Amino acid sequence: MNQRTRRAFTLIELLVVIAIIGILVGMLLPAVQQVRAAAQRASCMNNLKQIITATMNYESTHQKLPPGVNMAFGNGAPNDRRGNWAWSVFILPYMEQGTIYDILSPANGTAGSAATRLIVNETSPATILPTMQQIIPGFLCPGDSTPSDGRNVYRGAVAANQLQGNNASNAPQGNFQIATSSYVAANHGGNTATLGCTQNGNGAFCTNVRRLRDVTDGQSNTIFFGERTYEGVKRNTTNPQSQIPSGAGLLYASRAIGTNAMAANTADEAHGLADVMFTAFGGINNPSLPGFKFQGVSSRHGGGTQFAFGDGSVRFISETINQTMNADPTLFSTYQRLVTRNDAGVITEQFD
Repeated sequence: MNQRTRRAFTLIELLVVIAIIGILVGMLLPAVQQVRAAAQRASCMNNLKQIITATMNYESTHQKLPPGVNMAFGNGAPNDRRGNWAWSVFILPYMEQGTIYDILSPANGTAGSAATRLIVNETSPATILPTMQQIIPGFLCPGDSTPSDGRNVYRGAVAANQLQGNNASNAPQGNFQIATSSYVAANHGGNTATLGCTQNGNGAFCTNVRRLRDVTDGQSNTIFFGERTYEGVKRNTTNPQSQIPSGAGLLYASRAIGTNAMAANTADEAHGLADVMFTAFGGINNPSLPGFKFQGVSSRHGGGTQFAFGDGSVRFISETINQTMNADPTLFSTYQRLVTRNDAGVITEQFD
């Protein structure tokens, strides 16, 4: 009876097979990463689409846009952190988040301001702070690296980097970390008065009431919302300040306005308005000083950022777009014109 012996694989053959598998994995991995990045970008685009749709529904109901910041306390010192409600809290009922809106009750005037609500309601029952720390996936870019608990520890002035509540005498009553938002509203394209965040910005959102009729450049030519990454925009290793991340934005509320026009060169001045809004001056993926990145837009999608326009469209704009800042509206760059609602300029550069 003949017996056939089974020949085993030699070590060389096994190594060849392993090498081939490694090569195949190496070839497939970039493709998998690209698919994942594309899915994250698409999900982020959908978030912006939902935000702009909710904003238009709010406008249809109230005949005005939500305030960028609902200012309860007016101007204060630069480090004044008494909180005010952000634009995002007002559109919550139109994003199936009516329960959170009802708990926070932002429409209750000064008595319902973010700072007052935090202080008065943290005894019994303690419902306001946990609610303001609750993340909403629709306000977080899936491609960004926000903390697992969603609390923003970067937005701030001196030490605590948190929303601070104050009583009528402006005495500190506590620091409160609240939830992060990946999306910020367009505040200012720039003018001769200031280039940074300002209460009466020429963008779609500010502390005053804006209506769609105020967007005279056309809704298809005017940015309403953009992205801001949490940990990103840290590229210039020769400057320690450039390693400070851009800090995303705050959901539900901002710190107080502080000084009207935000300085561009220090993180300490990047407060209030810039917690929830952006300027053209901050740039797209600008790795410069914190004062720029704290009031700019940025993303981890690579090469640019996604924006929601007033006509409901969401478009990706490259960071190579003309962003040269000019105080004279007749000399505005393409990006300035897109952020500004009423410069009456003609956009000639292809931007999407």
